[in-house]
Amino acid sequence: MPSFTLEWFGQLGRSLTDDWLIPTVLGLAALVGVTWLLIERHRPGLTATAPPLRQPGAASLPRPVLRGISGEFHGSLIELTEEPVLIGRDPKLCQLVFPAQMQGISKRHCIIRFHARSQCFLLVDCNSANGTFIVNGERLPNGGSELLNAGQRFFLSVPENMFEVNFEAPR
Repeated sequence: MPSFTLEWFGQLGRSLTDDWLIPTVLGLAALVGVTWLLIERHRPGLTATAPPLRQPGAASLPRPVLRGISGEFHGSLIELTEEPVLIGRDPKLCQLVFPAQMQGISKRHCIIRFHARSQCFLLVDCNSANGTFIVNGERLPNGGSELLNAGQRFFLSVPENMFEVNFEAPR
């Protein structure tokens, strides 16, 4: 059994730096690189790779939709795919665009995204000034997210800007 003395640790340290310096540095660099890539890929607001929504022969599956319940988009129906839908006032960035003069809606207010694998919806606040709320009145933290099930509602800034995520029969 080796004796773990200061001399033993000193020899081990010299051995690692002499024999393993380059592999250790390369390994640490690879670890940092992979960590950075994972953080960048999963940052809110960026498109993540999602499984395809429709499989061949799956034409009869219900389609995920975002429905405008009240306000500017009352009665509107937007089919959701694996691509996120950005909601706000900036027509250059958003897919669902509120009028420029609309009070309480940020340029980049929130993102709604459907995850086919889990069959649920992800709502992400984009650091909006006046908030993104779940229908029970709970405000998402700035930059925070919430998983929504079919039938759940959320609103932007005030309840008059209400939306619902759900499934509809295929066309």
